[in-house]
Amino acid sequence: MGHYLEQIDAAPRNEQWQLLRSWIFSENPLPLFDELRRERPVLDLPELVLASRFSDCSTILRRHQSFGVDLYQPKQGSYFMAQDDTAVHWRDKSIMKAVLDLENIPAMREWAAQVAGDRLAAAEGDVDLVHLLTRGMPLAMVSRFFGFDGADIEAMKRVRRDYLTPRR
Repeated sequence: MGHYLEQIDAAPRNEQWQLLRSWIFSENPLPLFDELRRERPVLDLPELVLASRFSDCSTILRRHQSFGVDLYQPKQGSYFMAQDDTAVHWRDKSIMKAVLDLENIPAMREWAAQVAGDRLAAAEGDVDLVHLLTRGMPLAMVSRFFGFDGADIEAMKRVRRDYLTPRR
């Protein structure tokens, strides 16, 4: 058994996820994922089940009847990605697919990798990944590839945040 799995198995059950999480967010998580894929591709912990092989992740994403997204609903509300097999989900997903030119995907991936790399390289000290990448990159992509050239990205972030705020 590998180094990481030995430590996870030896840790008290209520501390295993925290230990694993610290390795996932370390500077070099790749050896951890390599070991998981080789020795225990589906890791069952009290708080979650982690799948580390592409084929398993793909299966999970395709089988929404077995692996639902209902846990996201309190946070995301009626957003279509927090729904399984509903009319809203399929309609909004179809709209997104309609505006995405599949032939552009390789160029979009290349652009995203370059811009994300440039942003990280230009960052000094601590990095706000949510601002810089998690929210920043999708909005930059919308601006670049979906006809919003020159859009005020900060205003788009505010609109998005307001959209996710539950209404009473």
